[in-house]
Amino acid sequence: MSLLKLNTLILLLTASLTLQAQLSQKEIDELYKDANSYYYFEDYEEAVALFLQVYNRYPNNYNLCFKIGVCYLNIPGYKYQAIPYLEKAASNTKKNYNEESIQETKAPYDAVFYLGNAYFINNQLDKAGKEYKRFKELIKDQKKWNLSYLDHQVATIKSSEVLQTRPVNYFRNNLGEQFNSRFANYNPVISGDEKTIAYTTKQKFYQAVYVARKNGDKWGTPVNITLDLQVDGNCSTLSLSYDGNELYLFKDDSQDGNIYVTHFINGAWTPMKKLNEAINTKYYETHASVSRDGKKLYFTSNRKGGFGDQDIYVSTRINNDIWGPAENLGGTINTSMNENTPFIAIDGLTLFFSSEGHNNVGGYDVFYSQKKNDGLWSTPVNLGYPINTTDDDLFFCPYGDGSHGLMAIFDKDGFGEQDIYEYDIFLPKYQKTIITSLELSKINPDNRMSYTVVDTINKTGLALIDFAKSGIGVLNDHKKDVKLFFDGREYELRDKIEKRTSIISQLKEGSIKDDKIPVGVISATNLTTDDNITKEKDFSTVQNRVNELKVADDDSISLKDKNKRNIETYKDAKLGQSSDATILSEANYLAEILAVLSSNHSQDKFVYALQSNWHFPASLLKLKISQFAIAVDSVGNSEEMLNTFTRFMDLLCTSDFISLKNQSRNISGGNSNETFIFLFKQLLDKASPELANFIERIYQKYPSVTSFARLWELMQNEDPVLFKKFLPEIVRLLAEISTETYIGLPEDQKYKLYEITTAESESRSNWWLLIVVFSYITIGTAGYFYLKRKYE
Repeated sequence: MSLLKLNTLILLLTASLTLQAQLSQKEIDELYKDANSYYYFEDYEEAVALFLQVYNRYPNNYNLCFKIGVCYLNIPGYKYQAIPYLEKAASNTKKNYNEESIQETKAPYDAVFYLGNAYFINNQLDKAGKEYKRFKELIKDQKKWNLSYLDHQVATIKSSEVLQTRPVNYFRNNLGEQFNSRFANYNPVISGDEKTIAYTTKQKFYQAVYVARKNGDKWGTPVNITLDLQVDGNCSTLSLSYDGNELYLFKDDSQDGNIYVTHFINGAWTPMKKLNEAINTKYYETHASVSRDGKKLYFTSNRKGGFGDQDIYVSTRINNDIWGPAENLGGTINTSMNENTPFIAIDGLTLFFSSEGHNNVGGYDVFYSQKKNDGLWSTPVNLGYPINTTDDDLFFCPYGDGSHGLMAIFDKDGFGEQDIYEYDIFLPKYQKTIITSLELSKINPDNRMSYTVVDTINKTGLALIDFAKSGIGVLNDHKKDVKLFFDGREYELRDKIEKRTSIISQLKEGSIKDDKIPVGVISATNLTTDDNITKEKDFSTVQNRVNELKVADDDSISLKDKNKRNIETYKDAKLGQSSDATILSEANYLAEILAVLSSNHSQDKFVYALQSNWHFPASLLKLKISQFAIAVDSVGNSEEMLNTFTRFMDLLCTSDFISLKNQSRNISGGNSNETFIFLFKQLLDKASPELANFIERIYQKYPSVTSFARLWELMQNEDPVLFKKFLPEIVRLLAEISTETYIGLPEDQKYKLYEITTAESESRSNWWLLIVVFSYITIGTAGYFYLKRKYE
């Protein structure tokens, strides 16, 4: 453990003990509620700090131990700390665990499974296997559990045992203080011409993006470009173009992962720009890598239609930052689990990526695959142990011929929490190997093979090598901190020319001895050329708009009576004479959905309202939402619209319309309330501080809330005056969030939402209110187009 980590933990423990001694029972209860809120929103670092303070008061609360253990399992660099807490939690579990109850003191059966994961991550394979077996006996194949994940973990233990008996040899070099600091430095990327490096640093209050350029043979000082990107929130580096002037970035837009790009123009980076909908969808896109010629983009997404939770896709550039339809790379690359962080090498044919689902050491492993003459991908090859570990190994960014790469890891000898390292790997594909000087004298050198000769190796962890002749590394001064991983053991390297005297002095007891290394037969790997297959672009029209609206008469509320309403399709609109009609709005479905969700009134007024042809651009519709909420409040009907938008939000929560991050590592099969929590978090992010505090106070008191209708009811019961004060703001926020969520849905999902609403809802609205509200928007839109035409 680094000195920084040790000091941090000591300070955290000291602060926890001091605060715990001073806190009252009421304050402890509040801490626990706050910790649970962070825990449910997967903010594990904040959660564990608070849980630990409560744990000091209640060390025998096994549920608390379980949650602390889960937190540590999700904090990179601290996963080993999960073991003692999960061991304790797993010693006292029960079947009918109440996750929502603050009074729950025992742990769920899940604790046994996650203890197995903690052992596995920390390479205690025998213990992990025993806990997985114990967990399976406890649950007795109940359908509640994600047994496929359990089976995957058990199978991976077997493959891990095999891979660890065949360790690979490689060099690893810390890039030094120029690129590493006391903070976590990660996601390193290098341009194909090896003249630009970019990476992300987790600063105290934000994530910073740094870029360094090469000046001759030396690297310039990394520059923080975060302000140039004009990012709202945090973003992180993904990949660089071959010339280093195009940088791809990831941003989590409120649980909607998206890929962005920035360009280096006239000595500055442009504001980051979100890629088009062929790449970014309502699903979660996490990574992108651009090919040397800039024509292909390899990226990851958990969109529907893939082989597993998250797959790798490729898209062809149409022009500038516009990309064509995505094509799945197929079942050879993608598995039923997750694939992530793909990087295409400069040959355009070798793909490096991380996967959970192939022949793994554990967690995510780095693999490579090669595109063959027939355009198909070869079976992925594991980079091997100990490059790959039993923990997650992601983001190996190759350069050169692919035998060199950058990757960030947690290392006890590093500068901070996470450091950037350069790897020099020795695999048969690259026709190079590491041997000792003694072994070299006993073989006939193969002219096709590149040999790196280790002069001497000893058991105390030191090795001598001639750096000038080794050919390893080009990025930094490798005499500072280069390590050799040889035959499964780690060695500190020393330059045999400059350091021989000191090394021999240290080892004069005769501990240096040569090890024999068997040299296998190395076969050349043939590279194929890119077939440059082009496909005709598919610009298929969106599904026809609904042409029937199910409504009832004033008395019977019968769904059989229908009033037909013709709504133009996108195709028809584009062929129409009116230019305004070409901009069909999201309001066509939205108006009807809200109408059906509103309370009962008269059908004729509703039909009259719908006969107005509303065609609003999505951007204009969102801009008008604030004015819309103000108009509702001005006529004293905030409560009516609160009910309408609450029904709409809860409909989104209870239906499978919003795609969140995959849950493949959740042994319980996922949280049924995750969509509510997703929208609830957006509400907190957008609310004023006073309203956010009010909402959080209620949620902490009633953590089992799973609907917005119930949330408003509890808030109104708690403080009717305060609730009435915030009612206009709540209506505005609900309108914004529900509309933004709705607009982000694909057309088929909008249609599905419409069908569900009209099929299952009664006709029950104050239609006159909708007329007032949407007439207000219509007037505003008409003014918009009038002014637009006037000044064009």
